[in-house]
Amino acid sequence: MNVFIACVDNIYMSLISNHLLERHIDFNRTIVYLDHAQNLATFPTFNLSGQMTGYQQYNPLGDKKIHNDRLKSKYYTFIGDNFVYQVWGLESFNYRNDVLFVTEGIFDAVRLMNLNFSAIAALTCTPCPDFIQWLKVINRRVIAILDNDDSGNRLKSSAQESYRVPDPYKDLGDMPNDDVKAFISKVELDR
Repeated sequence: MNVFIACVDNIYMSLISNHLLERHIDFNRTIVYLDHAQNLATFPTFNLSGQMTGYQQYNPLGDKKIHNDRLKSKYYTFIGDNFVYQVWGLESFNYRNDVLFVTEGIFDAVRLMNLNFSAIAALTCTPCPDFIQWLKVINRRVIAILDNDDSGNRLKSSAQESYRVPDPYKDLGDMPNDDVKAFISKVELDR
């Protein structure tokens, strides 16, 4: 039984649980560890062979302008001793075997996983050459979903196809469910 289910059974919902639900996390399909006392969510990250190599910690009360400070920043990413490229979302790799979506962030990939698509978060807008090469050899249609900002274009090089999130949204995480479904339906039809 995961931590969230136990909390619901006790009719206890912390700030972090409620916030993640608002960000469309499905606790039955998403691997996430919750620290209710500090209101932190920790998402394990994996190398491209499926080995856990680190994690990304999310603090909804953190400052997005502070980079990689475990206690103060919104996102803190830890990479193990031997630097390897890591992603989040490999657990969705077999949802569908014809397409793989690549996003910059976890909450964007979650939106696609909730629609039963395989999606991984690159955790950066500038993936390394090893990641790009891996995407070329997996024998799938690889689609990058670009954030609607200046850095979004940098993720474009990682995939065969790319689509920018439409205005007025910054990324998939900002879009209402119906708009995400309509946007992805257009992407799917554009073959």
